[in-house]
Amino acid sequence: MPQKNQSGLDITSSVYSKQLNSGAILILKASWQLFKDDPVFLQKQGITETRSRLELMEKKTKLHADLIDLYERHLRELNLISPRQFSDGSGIVVTECRLTPLPKTLCEMITRSP
Repeated sequence: MPQKNQSGLDITSSVYSKQLNSGAILILKASWQLFKDDPVFLQKQGITETRSRLELMEKKTKLHADLIDLYERHLRELNLISPRQFSDGSGIVVTECRLTPLPKTLCEMITRSP
């Protein structure tokens, strides 16, 4: 029988495994760096579309946009970055460089000086 969390998500599935590969970590790292430099960077730059975000992540990570899209899909499924908007997925939520509270807390702990 599948186990479900408080939100009703199936936590026994491989999609919700909470395992991150190196590409997903690169995306989180780039998002964290943007957030640390300026939490409202995306708003200031007017980056509200998926395409603009992918181009920015390409520059930051040196990964191809198709790979970034794949890694971001996994990060969205794990609720580590904010979901896309609109039925065609063309818009993004730009607050806090798309990071949800969990990766912000983790990144803060990891990068904190002893």
